[in-house]
Amino acid sequence: MGWDVWLLGLGMVLVLEGLLPFLSPSAWRETMLRLCQMDDARLRMVGLGSMVAGLLLIVFLSCCLLYTSPSPRDATLS
Repeated sequence: MGWDVWLLGLGMVLVLEGLLPFLSPSAWRETMLRLCQMDDARLRMVGLGSMVAGLLLIVFLSCCLLYTSPSPRDATLS
């Protein structure tokens, strides 16, 4: 996996992170205020849940979708 894949992933994260503030700034602001009011233990659990969900998605995509058998159309390309 080259740097291009990592940069594409970073770009996707930035696009997804920017969606809510762009579409609904007031909801984003309210969510950030609620996050600021959370105690450290709960905030860590939210972060852990997010990391586990992301890791599971990466594993699923790399195992199940990226390494599927080639299409019959691919035979003409090789």
